[in-house]
Amino acid sequence: MAETFPYPAAVLDANAIIGLAKSESLALTPHLVAECAISPGAAGEVQDALSRTALRDALASWLRLRTPRPEFLDRLPAFPSPADREVLALSLQMRPCVLVTGDLWLSRRAAERSVPVLPAPALIQWFAVVGLIDRARPYLDRMIAQGFGIDPLLYGAILSTLGE
Repeated sequence: MAETFPYPAAVLDANAIIGLAKSESLALTPHLVAECAISPGAAGEVQDALSRTALRDALASWLRLRTPRPEFLDRLPAFPSPADREVLALSLQMRPCVLVTGDLWLSRRAAERSVPVLPAPALIQWFAVVGLIDRARPYLDRMIAQGFGIDPLLYGAILSTLGE
C-alpha cells in the first residue's frame, strides 16, 4: 500500500519557499496537500530572484496568501520576527496542518504548541515517497548547488530512508 502524506494542509514560510524554489520542486506541493498557504510577512521575506519568481507563480495558481486572524495572533507573544509570528499563528488557525520551515527558532516555538514541522528537504522526501518524483537526490543536490544549506545528517538520512 502506498503511503499518503499525513496532513491535509501546509503553511510555508520564506525558508520553505526558497528551498523548494531552488530545488525546482515548489510546484509539486499542491499535489501533496489540499491547501497551501503563506502569510504576507513570510512572502515579503522572499527576496532572491529565483524564489520570488517561483513564489509569484505559486500565488497566481495554488498558494494562498492568508493573513492570520487576530484571535490566533493574540495567542502568541511578540516574536523577534513578525513574519515568524504570522506563520505560526496561521499554522494554529489552519490545524490540522504542517508548518514547512527550516528555521530552528520557529520550529521550537511550533513544537511548544504541538504544530508539526518539516524542513523543505523532508518535503522533497515525501514527494519521492508518494511518487511525485522518482528520486530525491537530484532535487536535494540542486538545492545545495543553489546555495540552500542542508544539514549533512538530514541529507544522508533522507537518501538512506529512500534507498538512494
